Amino acid sequence: MLINLTLRKLALFIALIFISNTFVFSQNSIKPKLQGANIYAGIEVGSKGVKMSLIEIAGSGIKTGNFKIIKDTSVNTDFISFNTETFQATLKGLCGLYNTALLKYQ
Repeated sequence: MLINLTLRKLALFIALIFISNTFVFSQNSIKPKLQGANIYAGIEVGSKGVKMSLIEIAGSGIKTGNFKIIKDTSVNTDFISFNTETFQATLKGLCGLYNTALLKYQ
């Protein structure tokens, strides 16, 4: 019984990863050409959902504080409801935005 429950949770997690990749990649399919710059990502889980910001700091930007916003997006999941559906939607959004930052802007 415990093994079945663990396998179900694992299968659900894997399915969510695949679904989240499809969901997030549909937002923007163009990979930017960023050379010689440092890219920083911030992901926040808040009451309304998951938010991600990507910034580029190039050259003297570290000393001067200048940066360029590359991507600013959010997934509204109504996390504040605290139920299973919104938790799963938030997890899906978080994984999807993380994968986007990792794979498209590395």
